[in-house]
Amino acid sequence: MIGAEERAFARALVALVLGVDRIYLSRLPEDATGLRGEGYVAINLSEVPPLAVTSYAEAGSANQELLARLDRIDLAPDRRTYFTDYLRSIEAFLAWQSGDPPAYPELVSRLLGVQGTPPALEPLLEGLGPLLEEAGHSGELADMLRAFEASRIVPQRDVGPLLERYLEEARAVVDARLLPLPKDFSFAVEVVSGAPYNAYCDYVGRVVRINGDVPHTNEGLKHLACHEAYPGHSTHILRRQQLVHAGEMTEDGLLVVTDTPTSPLFEGIGEVGLRLVGWDRTLEERIALAIMRLRSALGAWAGSLTAKGRTADASELLLRYGDSAWMRSRLRFLDMPLRRPFIFAYHFGDLAVEAARAKATDDRTFLAGLYDRMHSPASLHHMFSDLEGGI
Repeated sequence: MIGAEERAFARALVALVLGVDRIYLSRLPEDATGLRGEGYVAINLSEVPPLAVTSYAEAGSANQELLARLDRIDLAPDRRTYFTDYLRSIEAFLAWQSGDPPAYPELVSRLLGVQGTPPALEPLLEGLGPLLEEAGHSGELADMLRAFEASRIVPQRDVGPLLERYLEEARAVVDARLLPLPKDFSFAVEVVSGAPYNAYCDYVGRVVRINGDVPHTNEGLKHLACHEAYPGHSTHILRRQQLVHAGEMTEDGLLVVTDTPTSPLFEGIGEVGLRLVGWDRTLEERIALAIMRLRSALGAWAGSLTAKGRTADASELLLRYGDSAWMRSRLRFLDMPLRRPFIFAYHFGDLAVEAARAKATDDRTFLAGLYDRMHSPASLHHMFSDLEGGI
């Protein structure tokens, strides 16, 4: 049961976030379009009006008032952790946008609630090599990776239709085994060019856009179907909408906000999708999953390097284990200021969500704990760790 104080506090948080977003959007260049023109708030499905603030300093004062107010509210431990992490993240965002950011690792950590330094690559490389050898490849790891992907590449003309098929298959599994879905909950596929992403889900427009410039494997398209739609981003947002409208979740569940502690879990839910649907069992699927994890870690490294002005080093690292089209797409992504810290959300979100899943008794119960409450990485860990034997 959600108390009146918690509901009112969540609405005040939503109003503040929307007020900050309005300031951010007002300062974007007029020619900013697409992902570059997206604000602090990526999706807003709420009807809460933005807080009337006209400067980041005003927003900072409002944020401090909410932090003080939080101490006076009776909340479950995981909810207190979540709200505290969110407000501290907003504090860091306001300092950053006001021209006084902390060093990049601290900025990442304070915004997202995850480790602000890139992960070690050695364990990921050591795990991938034997899988590629088992598939019959030999030589240097980078060469084996390229040979594997070359054998699995989908012709460009087939990318859209095959993604549509995988979306249908993933939807059927999610609807039958994990979360019942409305009959009209489906997405069209649009193949685009020059995009700073592999794929992007327009939840409101019910379209999954996929970058046609980047080579895609069969297993890579399965990953995108799960990450963007079922049981990933779109299913997650749908569930939050349903719960808010039923009065079972506070209104912050109707926002998708970039560079907050909700971001790693939003992305982690997408990354764990393959395992929830059962597309992690064949040798080819396990190799593709290991490659995906390696590349999400490489993204964090590229973000760290570009933050230091070492774009050439980032390019070289990305090219070592990916092709030039993927490298260019990642660098376009990192050229957008909001996305440079955000890129850490993929790798560390995957780790946070998978750690929680390991403690759950089954996937339905896991999803109830993950989807039915808004979380930061710390509050998710708190919730699952406090339950002896999992949930």
